[in-house]
Amino acid sequence: MIDPILLQRLRALLGRECLHQGETCRVIDLLPLEGMLVLQSSSARPGIQLDQFGRASHRAPAISQIGILGPDGKGLSDELRQLVDGLTDCRLN
Repeated sequence: MIDPILLQRLRALLGRECLHQGETCRVIDLLPLEGMLVLQSSSARPGIQLDQFGRASHRAPAISQIGILGPDGKGLSDELRQLVDGLTDCRLN
């Protein structure tokens, strides 16, 4: 279970631009039950999305998910720590 205070702080990230794996992204959703933060690529040229049969369908921004908690289920995940460290005015701990 994720601490409600941490969830409240994570909600403050919604809509914020961030850097994830060297790419500029925007935080678009928080999934508390799944323990995930959802990011959308801000790339100028969105990638090609595939349909259910693996054929090129359309262009859309790439979506990424970051786990909130680390493998031990207690501390923040390394990915989330890196994301937050890239934001100058936001600290979760």
